[in-house]
Amino acid sequence: MKTIDFRTWLQKRLARAGEKLGRSITQQIQADPATHHPAILDLLTEHVHAGIPAERQGVEHGCLAHPLIVLVGDLQLVAAIPHLVQVASEVEGHEPILVDILTILTSFAEAALEPCAAAYAASPDVAIQDRFVQVLASLGIRHPRIATIIRRHLEMAPDTAITDAAVYGDPELIEPVRAALTSLPLGEDPTWATLDELQNIFLAYEALSELGAELTAEESARWDELIERHDRLLDRLDGVAPPKDEPDAEALPPVPAPVRLQHHVGRNDPCWCGSGKKYKKCHLAADPAGEGTATA
Repeated sequence: MKTIDFRTWLQKRLARAGEKLGRSITQQIQADPATHHPAILDLLTEHVHAGIPAERQGVEHGCLAHPLIVLVGDLQLVAAIPHLVQVASEVEGHEPILVDILTILTSFAEAALEPCAAAYAASPDVAIQDRFVQVLASLGIRHPRIATIIRRHLEMAPDTAITDAAVYGDPELIEPVRAALTSLPLGEDPTWATLDELQNIFLAYEALSELGAELTAEESARWDELIERHDRLLDRLDGVAPPKDEPDAEALPPVPAPVRLQHHVGRNDPCWCGSGKKYKKCHLAADPAGEGTATA
């Protein structure tokens, strides 16, 4: 089968499959990688890299992006890693394709270490860097370069890097996480804290727990204060008037109505709101029932 014929066939087959090819087809592709892999990379460039703007416009190019990325992951096509890293460096916002790419990159384990570490170092954008820290922490390997990057990112963006440190799971990161926790504010208001502030501090304590740290007396006291503020904020969201010795609710900034989920969302699943972040890094603290099980 000629490369051009295979390319045309694969493009049509992916368009019909919508998401994933059968195992027999992937085995046929693996049987002749010299012929088939270049065609896959060619399609990847056309429909994923060059097709990003088209995907956002909802035209034909973007419709093959997802099944192509899934295929690359199924084949563990290492030659595709630079393509995926480049797209992850360029996608704006939280496009669905970004979630696909970051997930597939983590499946490459050590093969993705150097490309992702290089992309992290090359980007001046903290939001872009955060994507690659997330991948590096999830590769399932321990490496000094990963630990160094996570430490650096804990100083630059503690609100996101804290969860990455927990995922990485190296107890050597306990003290950097503690320092990051200290840098996270509870807010100047003595009674209320924003959802984002509460969420970030919840994640910091969760990270310390997952890394095996024992809380200091100061950290325990701050945890108690956090729980109290969390409960008060939930009362406010539910329309419960604050006690007389607390600020008048009408004088406080408006807060959006609480969102109640209609289905279970795991902590590491994509958040139900469509942000592209994991649930535990997005709306976990805002859903009082926990684990995405709240009801309307």
